[in-house]
Amino acid sequence: PTSASLTNLAGASLSKSFAPNPVASGLGSYSILTITIRSTANVALINLGLVDNLPTGLEVAGGSAPAPTTTCNGVLQDGSGNAIAPGDTTIQLVGGTMPIGFSVCTITVPVAGANPGVYTNTIPPGSITNNQGVSNQAPAQDILTLTPYSLGNRVWYDTNNNGFLDSGESGVPGVRVELYRDNGSTPGVFDAGDTFVGFETTDGTGYYRFDDLGADNYVVVIPADNFRDVTGDTVPGNPLEGYLSSGSALSGSSITDSFSPDPDNPGSVDNDDNGGSNFTGLTLNYVAAQAVTLGSGPTEPENEADPSPNPGTGEAVDNQSDRTVDFGFYRLELGNQIFNDLNNNGTFDGGDSPLPGAIVQLYASNGTTEIPVGPDGILGTADDASGGVTTGAGGTYLFSGLPAGDYIVRVTPPSGYSTTDAGNPADSANPNNNVDNNDNGIGTNPGQVSSNVVTLTPGVPGVSTTVDAATATTSNPSVDFGFVPLYSLGNRVWFDTNNNSVIDGSEVGINNVRVELYLDDGDGVYDAGDSFVGFDTTDASGYYRFDNLNPGNYVVVIPTTQFASTGRLENYWSSGTSATDAGAVSDSTTIDPDTGDVDSDDNGITAFTGNSINYVSSLAVTLGPGLSEPTNDNDPATNPEPGEAPNAQSNRTVDFGFYQLELGNQIFWDVDTNGTYGAGDLAVDGATVRLFTGDGLTELDSFTTGGDGQYLFSGMPAGNYIVRVTPPAGFESTVDSADTTTPNNNTDNNDNGVGVAAGEVSSNPFAMTPGAAGVSNILTDSTGTTRNPSLDFGFIPDSTLEFSLGNRVWYDTDNDGTINGSEVGVNGVRVELYQDNGTLPGVYDAGDTFLEFDTTDPSGYYRFDDLPAGQYVVLIPASQFGAGGPLDGYLSSGTVISNDGTVADGIGPDPDVNVADSDDNGTSTFISSTLSFVSSQAVTLGPSAIEPTGETDALPNPDVGEEPDNQSNRTVDFGFYRLQLSNQIFIDVDNDGFFNAGNGDLPLAGARVQLFTGDGLVEIRVGPDGIWGTADDAVGGVVTGVDGQYLFSGLPEGDYIVRVTPPTGYASTADINPDTNTPNNNVNHNDNGVGVGTGQVSSNPVSLIPGVTGASTTVTNSTGTTQNPSMDFGFTPTNGFLKTIVGTNEPHTTGANVAIGEIVTYQITVDLLAGTPLNNVVVTDNMDRGLAFVDCDAVVLDGVPITATVCPPTVSAVGDPADLVNAGRQVVFTIGDIAAPTADTTLTISYTVIVL
Repeated sequence: PTSASLTNLAGASLSKSFAPNPVASGLGSYSILTITIRSTANVALINLGLVDNLPTGLEVAGGSAPAPTTTCNGVLQDGSGNAIAPGDTTIQLVGGTMPIGFSVCTITVPVAGANPGVYTNTIPPGSITNNQGVSNQAPAQDILTLTPYSLGNRVWYDTNNNGFLDSGESGVPGVRVELYRDNGSTPGVFDAGDTFVGFETTDGTGYYRFDDLGADNYVVVIPADNFRDVTGDTVPGNPLEGYLSSGSALSGSSITDSFSPDPDNPGSVDNDDNGGSNFTGLTLNYVAAQAVTLGSGPTEPENEADPSPNPGTGEAVDNQSDRTVDFGFYRLELGNQIFNDLNNNGTFDGGDSPLPGAIVQLYASNGTTEIPVGPDGILGTADDASGGVTTGAGGTYLFSGLPAGDYIVRVTPPSGYSTTDAGNPADSANPNNNVDNNDNGIGTNPGQVSSNVVTLTPGVPGVSTTVDAATATTSNPSVDFGFVPLYSLGNRVWFDTNNNSVIDGSEVGINNVRVELYLDDGDGVYDAGDSFVGFDTTDASGYYRFDNLNPGNYVVVIPTTQFASTGRLENYWSSGTSATDAGAVSDSTTIDPDTGDVDSDDNGITAFTGNSINYVSSLAVTLGPGLSEPTNDNDPATNPEPGEAPNAQSNRTVDFGFYQLELGNQIFWDVDTNGTYGAGDLAVDGATVRLFTGDGLTELDSFTTGGDGQYLFSGMPAGNYIVRVTPPAGFESTVDSADTTTPNNNTDNNDNGVGVAAGEVSSNPFAMTPGAAGVSNILTDSTGTTRNPSLDFGFIPDSTLEFSLGNRVWYDTDNDGTINGSEVGVNGVRVELYQDNGTLPGVYDAGDTFLEFDTTDPSGYYRFDDLPAGQYVVLIPASQFGAGGPLDGYLSSGTVISNDGTVADGIGPDPDVNVADSDDNGTSTFISSTLSFVSSQAVTLGPSAIEPTGETDALPNPDVGEEPDNQSNRTVDFGFYRLQLSNQIFIDVDNDGFFNAGNGDLPLAGARVQLFTGDGLVEIRVGPDGIWGTADDAVGGVVTGVDGQYLFSGLPEGDYIVRVTPPTGYASTADINPDTNTPNNNVNHNDNGVGVGTGQVSSNPVSLIPGVTGASTTVTNSTGTTQNPSMDFGFTPTNGFLKTIVGTNEPHTTGANVAIGEIVTYQITVDLLAGTPLNNVVVTDNMDRGLAFVDCDAVVLDGVPITATVCPPTVSAVGDPADLVNAGRQVVFTIGDIAAPTADTTLTISYTVIVL
């Protein structure tokens, strides 16, 4: 009702009304509430009041609404007594008045509500108040209706992506459309803070509408679950899967959406796209319109006829319904065929087949940004990821959900394929020509291939592109890629030992050979016009292979580097190579791999520079087209191997064989003149051996023999040859035999030199035939080598020459291997001479023949005369180093010992190599570090008068009985030195660390002195005599006698440690002198034992250096002796009882010096003798004034802790207990009975005290 009737005639009455009514919902619209008070009272009404509580949902309007008014003379307030204001829900009259009798006053208040509905406003009876008690007897009531808003319109297929609903474009059914109140953190657009209002699903023609809305700001959203499956998905079928919002396009590496006009703009029209896209990377999250304002009042767009009627059922009236929020979507697809272009014409046609297993990836036009379509190929779905799609059995691919823009397609074929570049080159260069079924890949190469840029434009058909308006789909099926099979080419490089050009027998492959591949320029042979493709290196079995090759003609080459010095095939020849007697070299191989296609035969043709290999190459090999390569060539057995093309696409027939020939062998001194190299014969050093062609006219190579007398020629091709030898002066060819004139008999170790004259001697011609076993030839398939070791040449010396050999044994005091200074010879040394004819040429062994001996004269000289030419070894036998021998305690020059005890002799040059006089030539032989004998290396005398001349040690030269100077070798010298280490073990009576007999210090007998290596780990086995290398050598060292002295001798140069174990009852003396820790100071008569405990005491390392004097060390050249007498050790008697300081908490104090507050650890050691029991043992320590007991650390009896039974001890004062320095001075340890120990042992007590 628009007015209320009078309901109270007795005194006062109320009425109320809303006008206009109904009114649009929203706080921007309002209705005027009029409350009328009537009075018929016979008194004036004073302090008139009234309260009206508005129903929930209504409030006092603001904005453009008029201010509240009253004619009742009072004021209007809210329920809290404040002036009435917009938003209040209580209207209160305070302090009004009405005159006597009939009178009327009114209250007018604008009222609004945000939400549509029917609101009943009632003022109950008794609501009028005044001082006179007059009130209404009946209620006053009126009803206000707030009308709603509607918001909608359509989701449609915008096929041409122009943002407008054009003729022929249709709606999208089944799309979930969500509505949000725009109250988030970013006004005007959708954000996470907006409040969800509800959702609608588009009908069969794409329409949606939200009704019963209050005036407000709203955002319409097309959520993610329309485009793909999401967690909590509510949209079946994903109706917009693969679709993008109108205006979306690929720009560079990102997607932009250029259409999203504001529906609130005055120019906003129906049937245009209002959706703005939100992306994460290239994935569409949602599409949302900008905020739409509904209200205030009937202000919405009118006369929209899409759909009809307007309004529809349940829809707000036209001017309260906004039908302009539309969303357009389109879909772009790109495909199509990946194929095996078997006829290599660039077109997918008859005979070609789909290619499954190819990886197809889509990129932005920059070529670097991959479009993450995921395995389903649809951008914007749940599986989006990089990596593209993989073709199935049909070989097709399809990308969908793509924004308009420019793209590049890249395809990675399965292993074994390469792109083709045949067919339609214009379409390959410009895929926008849109021709279907032809190859769009650029280039010809294995691996990934790329198209040029293809442009996708929605709604535009092409030669092959189709447009389906019913689904807004524009599909380009023209970007195809053809591939051709890739080929492999190989096979083996092998040692063709027998040079028959076929892999047979036990012939094997050659590893690590570089094999190069070239694309032939069309002439069928390798030349400078061929293009390098790549190289491979043969594996351990000689196989090589080139994979991923396009069809074409190829040449395989073994390059020059492989035949050069240090090359893998140095000195090898290709199968079929031979030389004429005149030395002309040729290769007979002519096998074309394309003609025979036979595996395991040689295909290498040699190119020569002169008579040297330049390179070896095959003729051109044709690969393809199609599946045309030799099959079942199963060498190696696995066919195909990993990475290799299938059997019909792999040619395994291009093999290369190589062989090597070697020729030797022995140039010998035929000592027994029998024409055969045997026992006792010697190698000839310095013979010149030359190799000639079979006609003897051309020298091919030369060789000079070394100490072993052997020669070796390698790298000659098959053919006939002659060897000629020129021996050193003084030799002539030995006797001839039957084999001498027929070297092809191949008999080893016999003379092949024709004739018996001096000077150069020649063999007869002989054949070098690869793989020929012969009598002596050595065939090595593992290297492809045929070696003829039978071309030996024997020589005999001039028998009229005799020789002398000698020189000196001397004291090499400084161990430098040279006679110098005042060093002198050693008298009376037995020197033995042996013929070097044993099992080890060049050095002494048990098989050498003893000839004679000499004894050195007083100056150390020896000499052997009347010797025939030959090889000899000079030896100082073991007897000379034993007890009483002239070299007892001596070592050969160069002998040293390492810290781990290893003894080595570093000097001993070969007298034949180093012919200097007065240097040491002796090499020591040790047995368990004990010197057994010293010998020279073999000395060659003769065969001619070429011995060292001008030696002046000794004069005259020659001496009586000696051969002439150039027939006498005086260079074989032997140097020896002796090192000794000593000296005094003493009782240090005054405990001052020095041996001073004047102060009462005494020698200490019975001390065990042992010598150790510099690392202290290995004992030197000097034995009781103290001399290393004598018969009594053993561990345990020496024991001092009554003089307390020790002496170690026979020591090699190096570092040592001395350890001394005193008799029971002694402890190491005080460490006072710096020499204790640094024995190389070489100070005599002071203590070198580190520490002050009982038991064994050790020195620090001491260095023994021959010939170097020191503070105490002496050097005696007349005996070659360097003696260090400074390693003394002092001990103090303990009388079986010893108290020592073993620890402190103060690092800055030393020895007996202490500081106030310092905690000192004492240790008492009591010696217990074997077999002696002790009863009621008590140990009492009356300490000095100022020391006080702190704690008992440990009590150990015979290695067993008894601390728990002894500690704590009894502690008491000494002297006046009131004197603080006396407190705690006496400590009493009660041990009890000690049973007789089975061996000497100790009782130790450790305890701490404090310095007061």
